[in-house]
Amino acid sequence: MRASRTIPIIIIAAACLAPASGDAQIPGHNPWKQSQAVWKLRDQCRRSAFKQFPDYTAESNAKSDRAEQRCLEANNLPISPPQAPRESSGSSRR
Repeated sequence: MRASRTIPIIIIAAACLAPASGDAQIPGHNPWKQSQAVWKLRDQCRRSAFKQFPDYTAESNAKSDRAEQRCLEANNLPISPPQAPRESSGSSRR
C-alpha cells in the first residue's frame, strides 16, 4: 500500500525537476543571431544620425540624438535614455 502512494509522488517530483527548455527547442531560433541583428541596427542608426549632423556642437549633438531616437523607434528598438553632456573637469592628472 505504501509503495502505491510513493510512486505517483516520485513521478510528480521528477516532472517538476525536469528542465523547462522553451526557446532551446524552437527550430531555427538562434538568440545570438537575433541579438547581433539588434545591435547592428542600433549601430546603423547611430552612424546615420552622425552623418546627418557631423559637427560636435551642443546643438548638433542634440539633433543627432533626436535622429538616432527616431531611427530606433522606426525599427521598434528600445530607446536609450538621453546622456548628459560630457564636459572636462579642467584638471590635468598625469
